[in-house]
Amino acid sequence: MSAESSPVLIDKDASRFLTQCGYMYRDEHSISKTLLCSICSEPWVQPVVANGCGHIFCERCIHTWIRHIPSCPIDRSSLPSNQLIPPPRILQELVDELDVICSLGCGWIGRRDCWKTHLESDCPEAKRDEPVIPSALMTEKIESVEPEDEEESFKERWKKLAREMHVLKKEAKDYISTIERFKDKVSKLQFELRQANELIIVKPPSPSPVSSPSALPLHQATCDFCRSHIQGTRHKCLKCPDLDSCSECFSDISNLHPIHDFVSVHSPEDINIVCLPEWSIVHPNVRCNHCEQQVIGPRFKCVICIDYDLCHHCMALPRPVHPIGHPMTRFVNPQG
Repeated sequence: MSAESSPVLIDKDASRFLTQCGYMYRDEHSISKTLLCSICSEPWVQPVVANGCGHIFCERCIHTWIRHIPSCPIDRSSLPSNQLIPPPRILQELVDELDVICSLGCGWIGRRDCWKTHLESDCPEAKRDEPVIPSALMTEKIESVEPEDEEESFKERWKKLAREMHVLKKEAKDYISTIERFKDKVSKLQFELRQANELIIVKPPSPSPVSSPSALPLHQATCDFCRSHIQGTRHKCLKCPDLDSCSECFSDISNLHPIHDFVSVHSPEDINIVCLPEWSIVHPNVRCNHCEQQVIGPRFKCVICIDYDLCHHCMALPRPVHPIGHPMTRFVNPQG
């Protein structure tokens, strides 16, 4: 059997076993760093407080330290052993309530301060006639030859920390080298990006259309034939009180609105509509035969038909409402 998998006898004394193995915490990453001893980097075991500076350490760790260096490991202030005092009860409770796992592999999980009782009384693995545990399951704290003296144990841990420090320095150097390589790549990409931006030709935005000085004027009138707002030249009937035509419809005015004459208005400012008095004259007892309304304004009477009259609105309709062959007489004033 190889040395790596050879069984290691477990000390019957739980306190000595804890000294050898330490605790196996359920979730080491969740343990607050404020509960860790700065010497062993583990949660405090039997913590003590340096009376002068207030720093807290494991009792065993700090006694071993000041035996060789009588100063605080953190701030290097003088620290004789008689300056170590017990911590407040709450600090001991914080580390005692941490969850640990039985190192013998029985599956037990519980508070750290209950593990010693479990190991001595309840652990089925510890009750075997020849309790053994493969060294591969033990923590790295167990060496093939256990130093009997605390000073030797301290020296071994010191050597281990020195090796770990060497590895960490090498890894840090590798990380720095990797970062430098990436910095060079980033600088190169930034330079290429600047060059690409210089080559990009940005097309200026199209200028917004500006109204041409010769734009067609918009009249405040609607064409009575196509119902569109009149833009450009407005053609106004000289006979009808309010009839207008756009230029497009005026090209066919002989069919749309025959007989009447029109005047062309090129600018809205050129027109001044005057309501002629004749448009308000009432013809008593005369009704338009088409709209059946009383005739107000010019009266148009058929010279062929008996008693046929049209008002000026119906006379101006686009489609004739009376035969074109029938002449119409225009009366401004009422007839007797």
